Amino acid sequence: MDGSLLRYSDVPKERTANLLWRAFVWDRMRADTAFRQLIIKSCKADILFYINTFVWTLDPRLEKKTAPFITYYFQDIMIDNIVYNLQESQKPSKTFRRWDIGIDKSRDMGVSWGVLIVLDWFWRLFPQSEFKCVSRKEEYVDKTGSMDALFPKLDFIEERLPNALQVRGMIHDAKVGRPSMSVCNIKNKSAITGETSNENAGRGGRQLAQFRDEEAFAENGEKITQSMNQSTRCQIRVSTPNGVGGSFHTAKMKAGIDWMSLHWSLHPIKAQGLYSVEDGVVKIIDQEWHKENPGYKFRIAPTHADPGAIWEFLRSPWFDSEEAAADTFQDISQEIQISYLGSGSPFFVIGRLSNIRAMHVMEPFFIGDVTEFIKEKNIKKLDIVDADTRFDKCKAWFTHDELRKPPQNTSYTIACDIATGSGASDSALAVGDDISNRKIFEYRSNGITPEDFARLTLLFCEYFKTEIGKAFLAWDRGGPGVAFGTHITRRYAPVFKYLSKGKKEDLPGLPSNRAIKMTVMGEYQSAMFDHMFITHSEEEYAQCEQFVHDGSGGVCHQKSKSTSDNSAKGEQHGDIATASAILWQAMKCRPKPRPEQTKPPRGSFAGRMAEHRRSQQRKYSMFDC
Repeated sequence: MDGSLLRYSDVPKERTANLLWRAFVWDRMRADTAFRQLIIKSCKADILFYINTFVWTLDPRLEKKTAPFITYYFQDIMIDNIVYNLQESQKPSKTFRRWDIGIDKSRDMGVSWGVLIVLDWFWRLFPQSEFKCVSRKEEYVDKTGSMDALFPKLDFIEERLPNALQVRGMIHDAKVGRPSMSVCNIKNKSAITGETSNENAGRGGRQLAQFRDEEAFAENGEKITQSMNQSTRCQIRVSTPNGVGGSFHTAKMKAGIDWMSLHWSLHPIKAQGLYSVEDGVVKIIDQEWHKENPGYKFRIAPTHADPGAIWEFLRSPWFDSEEAAADTFQDISQEIQISYLGSGSPFFVIGRLSNIRAMHVMEPFFIGDVTEFIKEKNIKKLDIVDADTRFDKCKAWFTHDELRKPPQNTSYTIACDIATGSGASDSALAVGDDISNRKIFEYRSNGITPEDFARLTLLFCEYFKTEIGKAFLAWDRGGPGVAFGTHITRRYAPVFKYLSKGKKEDLPGLPSNRAIKMTVMGEYQSAMFDHMFITHSEEEYAQCEQFVHDGSGGVCHQKSKSTSDNSAKGEQHGDIATASAILWQAMKCRPKPRPEQTKPPRGSFAGRMAEHRRSQQRKYSMFDC
């Protein structure tokens, strides 16, 4: 060795050769001061050289619990990417942007170890490096003797380094910079602090990076994101999935985050014997393994990955054995397949929903504003205010006739799910064709009050009236649906009444309770799967994927749990799908439509009698009619 820096490429990766390399480096560092300085400089210049020469890991499942950390290729990419983002984020010319990193993963991919090693490398070799680690409980951040926690892993790394690279060695107490929930490098004034995922996590101080371990399972996700955005330019967000709608899934959907998905098929051991099964056809990918192990019994079954994922059809002998040992498909979806849809106890059967979606999704014939269907002067006449400025609030799957009316050879049912109009979620209206059992129109807005939504709905009822009969109207009468229903019932019929135990309820609208919602959503799912109710709305199917069992015998939309702050405003919370579920309830039990009776001419005997009845109703009514 001529004195030039050593690189990662100089390190042997085969296990026995790597162990011999480590022993050689240790021995020579003890005897040769110049070589010792060379190695320290090499470690500082190349993190992968440092890891593969000095870092050890622990796996209690193995006969030899302590093992050299020899990185796989996918770990090299991950580690290099994190280091690059951290280094770039410190450059004055690069402070105009964020350098956040997201990593969703299969379990047991060495990701938490990899992130901690990067933080440890900066902390150990670069002065004044400040980091914060956040996990959902204190015992997962720092707990003496528990390698499930983060900080004991840092202690483990420290204990097994040569003296020249150690900071405090085997001593772990406050006197040498190791108080609880903190690891301090007294020599170079660097620190790694820990915190639980409380609502103020990440708020204090400034850090080079903040590591959010298993973020999808932590509380206060949105608030923590807001706090960390002010105290660091690099959040390192790591987790296996836990359904949709939380802060981790939201981050996955956003642009501007450097995202990596580390699926088990990237792991050279787990991927041995890799094959795919699509439409019952087996394709062998790892030809060499199957030549050495002929006669393997391929498994023809769904993999519980999200539809469209690049690994949707991949299997291996390792995966097959893990699947066979799992108690539920959710375990496979969450822990192995990086499935957001399958990991959160989904209400809808995702595989069947995906098939129905592929069969029926259709681009709308029209996307635009309400005024395409209702005259603007009528909206202004009723003083209807809608603060939602989205351009695509209306979607129609029908064509106008020459009078700009919907097809007249049928009748229509209308259903509404009502929000407060504050911007947190949408009020939604769905219209179904009673003959074809097909949804032909949807409207949504997050900026209209229940009262104005009721007025607008009456205009839609007038628009969808045909020669066969008036539109049949249903709505959710819970919460803001009370004000909506009060306005409707004074002015319109026919309206839907829920059938409970064989009898119609006295109050119109759909009652709002957990048991009834579970029944309604279940019947809606069955109707879609049996092709009794057809919807073409892409957005509706996307919302259906996000309904989950709530753990208390009910069903809810995942995003409805995360509207604690303004960051959730305008996001969908299952409103379009809920309106369609109510629509199916009304369509399947609507009375036979009857043509609207023509009004008698004014001044005629029948006209005078009708006016007299109306005046008597106004005189004795308790309402302002």
